[in-house]
Amino acid sequence: MLQSDERRPRICSANVCAALRLSPSQDLSQVEILQECARLPRNAQWSDQRFPADIPTTLYVTGEPADKPFNNGQPVRWLRPHEIAGAVDGQLDLIKDGLAAGDVAQGELGDCYLLGAMSSIASRNLLGPLIKPGVDPRECINKGFITFLLYKFGEWVEVSVDTLIPCNEESQPIFAHGKDPSELWVPLLEKAYAKLHGSYEALDGGSVSVACLWPLMTLDCPPRLVRSP
Repeated sequence: MLQSDERRPRICSANVCAALRLSPSQDLSQVEILQECARLPRNAQWSDQRFPADIPTTLYVTGEPADKPFNNGQPVRWLRPHEIAGAVDGQLDLIKDGLAAGDVAQGELGDCYLLGAMSSIASRNLLGPLIKPGVDPRECINKGFITFLLYKFGEWVEVSVDTLIPCNEESQPIFAHGKDPSELWVPLLEKAYAKLHGSYEALDGGSVSVACLWPLMTLDCPPRLVRSP
């Protein structure tokens, strides 16, 4: 059930958020990531050095919580999908058994404006255009990443994230997740949006009209990659 964003104040000023947002020129393309994957040891998965799990600014705008710390102040565990509670290794997929608005479950973030847009996209089966074409998403997931096309400043740009998901001590995601732990599009799309804006905390507050998914949801700006790294 999506909750009101009023439960947490918006902590990111326009100037701070603008300074921390991802520039498309700073991110790797899907092709470059696949090249990096080819150089990894056997069975190793890709880790995103531009939005790394081991630095506090991935979670918090300034590196410190502006309000209550996530996970009640307990250490956040970054887990691969097969390590998440309830997930079944061998059944992991970006999308399983189709899309539905009810797939989206809110976590600790006050980003229901974004999750509402995601639910609407799921109900209208519009997620496909947001997934970078050319490589089977399952192959990407197996290599430890996924690439989305997100809308920013009037352009559709590539945003890639690794598959490390922030979890609590019980191996449960602390942010948005799907009802089926083996279905990954919800936490990974939220992570891509967090990367685009600099941190997870930067997603607190906002409105659906500024969500990166809004042009697709309104069908007035179909995805077309006009700039890539």
